[in-house]
Amino acid sequence: MKESFKKLDLWVIVVPLVVLIAIGTVLMTYPEESFRFIDWMKDAIVDKLGGYYLLVGAMSVGTLVWLAFSKNKDKKLGDLEKPRFSTFSWGALIFTSTMAADILFYAFHEWIYYYQSSELIADGSVKAAVELAYSYPLFHWGVTPWSFYILPAVGYAWFMFVKKKSVHKMSDALTLSRNPVLVKLIDVVSIVSILISVSVTLAISTPLIPASVAHVLGIETSPMLSIGILFVIAMIFVVAVLFEMKGIEKLARINIYGYFLLCTIFIFSFNGLFIVEAGISGIGYNIQNFVRMNLSADPGRFSGGFTQDWTTFYWAYWIAWAVATPIFIGKVSEGRTIRQTVLGGMGAGLLGTFTTFIVFGNFGLGNQVAGRIDAIAMLESGMSVESVIISSLSTLPYISAAVLIIVAVVMMMQNASTLDAIILITSEASYRGREDRLNPSKKMRVYWSVLFVVLPMVFIFNESKLRSLQTLIIVMALPMSLILISVVVSFLRSLRGKP
Repeated sequence: MKESFKKLDLWVIVVPLVVLIAIGTVLMTYPEESFRFIDWMKDAIVDKLGGYYLLVGAMSVGTLVWLAFSKNKDKKLGDLEKPRFSTFSWGALIFTSTMAADILFYAFHEWIYYYQSSELIADGSVKAAVELAYSYPLFHWGVTPWSFYILPAVGYAWFMFVKKKSVHKMSDALTLSRNPVLVKLIDVVSIVSILISVSVTLAISTPLIPASVAHVLGIETSPMLSIGILFVIAMIFVVAVLFEMKGIEKLARINIYGYFLLCTIFIFSFNGLFIVEAGISGIGYNIQNFVRMNLSADPGRFSGGFTQDWTTFYWAYWIAWAVATPIFIGKVSEGRTIRQTVLGGMGAGLLGTFTTFIVFGNFGLGNQVAGRIDAIAMLESGMSVESVIISSLSTLPYISAAVLIIVAVVMMMQNASTLDAIILITSEASYRGREDRLNPSKKMRVYWSVLFVVLPMVFIFNESKLRSLQTLIIVMALPMSLILISVVVSFLRSLRGKP
């Protein structure tokens, strides 16, 4: 037993859990004071440092473009004659490992908030509101946020397969400083960040699943139904992760097939023409205004704080998630060149997020424009987001019940796929030695599986604590951004032959 403990990195396994328990205890003991302090921190970071996040985003995109067309573009990430995964499997792994079920949850209703952003509409016209509603989701889930994942992923793959380093956590890729205190601090911050981010994401998106099931069965939603759904998700990803990468790959492919089915149903619905036309228009809007949207800091707050409330918030949220995800993308990119990883990885990510928001978001927007349902009024009246989404999906004639079940299944598979990738990386990061990292025990995988399921259960029924944790993610994005910058700088130095 002593020998087994010597193999473990207790800083990764125990300390983040202790930190989370401490945070939870403070939130429970001093709820109002905690929320005020966290909210103050969020306002200070989002409002005062908004320009910093915009610059980080712009520089990430610029660095990726440079990498894709630099003299290093054809350098291969590894010694394999051909890539480890087929193009389809690789793309499926990238999308499903990064996008949990929250992407579907937000796609169904996020357009409402942009439609309501009257501060950005000079003439207050419906046309301008609709344009914002189908354009800004593509921006906030598009090129810039994906650069937060793809750029460090290329760096991790470089260190793994070219420099032959054992890279299983963020600190492993740092060459600027190997101060032991700093390394441990980075490990703790990054693991805490991903634990909170995943827990909040699952707690926010999961209620739509039992609500859909309850609507179809004609029963009331209950805590037990929600817990049961989480256990089903847990069983799916535990089984897949125990089969290691083969299980994760198969789950990712099944997930994509479910997406194809769902997209086909919506595209061939009565809103099909609107979905396609709004999608084309949204892409065109982003191309035309890409630089302005990325660098619009709104110094006089003439847009009512839209940049701070949305763009800065989203950039911080994506950065807080960028812990295990880039390592996983780097891990599955073995055998590809730098250019293939940059362009292919970005292409796979954008194909997934753009398709999701164009198809499912514009379906709801099309219902609003055609007057089939007033989702905006329903949300303003106090109706829950889940009820608004279900009401919108219920406009599908004859097949609304089947669609709700498919949506619930796809969301469960999406959560399972994302958790698979994260659990694999956190399990590998739990060991000290290289060989042990490559073969994490089933007990270690189950440990992280339980942790990633129990935490959402704690917060899913406590909305005030959930809001506090969601705000805390934004606060944690600041140190995470500095760590990401250090990883990228280490990679670029190594690319140039510097230690």
